[in-house]
Amino acid sequence: MYNVFNKEDLTVGYVNNDRVNGSYIISKRGNSVGFIILFISKLEMLMGDIIINVPESDRITYAKEFIESFTFEPTPPDSQSPSDGSTRTYGGRTRGSK
Repeated sequence: MYNVFNKEDLTVGYVNNDRVNGSYIISKRGNSVGFIILFISKLEMLMGDIIINVPESDRITYAKEFIESFTFEPTPPDSQSPSDGSTRTYGGRTRGSK
């Protein structure tokens, strides 16, 4: 995803606590932040990119707070596939909320 950038143009960081394990990649050349969040107790994952318009000095703080404050909503029991138990909808949407 970021192979077009030089490593010097990227800041990589991690967030690990009792709820989530996450990582972020911040592009110094733009306002994009790539992230991956694993919600530990539910074993659900979310990954994506966001565009933020904050000063470069605040991007790491913003990325960490974004990951730490992210919560997953409970999965309704009727949303699971009877064949494999998956909750995936293949619609490109997440049940997460910020």
